[in-house]
Amino acid sequence: MFGVGGVGGLRIPNIPQDLTKFDGPWMHSAKWDHSIDLVGKKVGIIGSGASAVQIVPNIVNKVKELHSFQRTPPYVLPRNIYKYSNFFKALLRYVPGFIKAYYWLLFLIGDSLLIAFYTGSWAAKLPTMITKKYIRRVIKDPLKSELMIPKYHFGCKRITPSNTYYQAINKRNVHIHDGNIAKIEGKTLYLKDGTKQTVDVLILATGFKITSPYKDFDIIDSSNKHIDSKNDCIGGQVLINYGITKVDMPNFFMMLGPTTGLGHNTITWMIECQGNYICDMIGKMMKYDVARFELKPEVGEAYIQWVQRRVRPMVWYGNCKSWYQNSNGEVVAIWPGTCIEYYWKTKNASLHDYNCFEKH
Repeated sequence: MFGVGGVGGLRIPNIPQDLTKFDGPWMHSAKWDHSIDLVGKKVGIIGSGASAVQIVPNIVNKVKELHSFQRTPPYVLPRNIYKYSNFFKALLRYVPGFIKAYYWLLFLIGDSLLIAFYTGSWAAKLPTMITKKYIRRVIKDPLKSELMIPKYHFGCKRITPSNTYYQAINKRNVHIHDGNIAKIEGKTLYLKDGTKQTVDVLILATGFKITSPYKDFDIIDSSNKHIDSKNDCIGGQVLINYGITKVDMPNFFMMLGPTTGLGHNTITWMIECQGNYICDMIGKMMKYDVARFELKPEVGEAYIQWVQRRVRPMVWYGNCKSWYQNSNGEVVAIWPGTCIEYYWKTKNASLHDYNCFEKH
């Protein structure tokens, strides 16, 4: 018997308990409450990541005032959305192999973008300059535009494309509050810089519990601890192999487990590689009459140390705090190599990485 966990990491809302003290209507972006009326209200939104970038443009024209509380502004690049010409669509439809060649072209371009995620890389300077110019061109208020310019390396936090976010921020009814929230009393938010703001409705765009994707499942490892127990504990270290198998979790596979997220290419590729690895592993177990496998601790430790060495010169290890990191500052969400490299490393499952037990 085998288990495969394909729950996804962006699933369980991260709701800081202190923020729930707000004495008024509030909701998390992933649990949107359509019964809450935003029209003509003073609305506060906490967070400035991908969720906020999508929400702000969609509510800015409904509300009286929109107060955005951010610790760090995001890198938001224009979306390159374009229509394919009839001629190009004809090539895709009728020319043998053209669609496959076009797929590989886009894939290889995406994979080559990894170079932009090395700290100090020349490839990172171009999008940084583009973003700054884009912000200053769209947001007319100099003070507001400076608050929206990121002060950390490009790519350290998730990059979010949008053609409407900065345009929404530019509106007069949008106010930017730069800093951490110290406390909430009633409907008033007090910031650590001494300022305060009262709002009618509060939206939490505070992300997800990346390090505990199985929180609502009763999955226990061989040491009688929850599967997520070591993911984010102080001094602890999750021992895994390519984000697919885990120490103390016999016969259990993960899809999009730790260290397999991407910042530069298609996540579908990673899922396909993991699916192939799992099928190859099960096939070999059936071939050699293996009833149970357990990842060797030394293999899991060697892998996670390799990931930390590889990620050290990259922007994810840089001067910002993101959901890519655990509480120890270790990068646990992102794959530090190319997608092609991940394919080669997971192409063949090696039983030598596991303690295998035969059927009786």
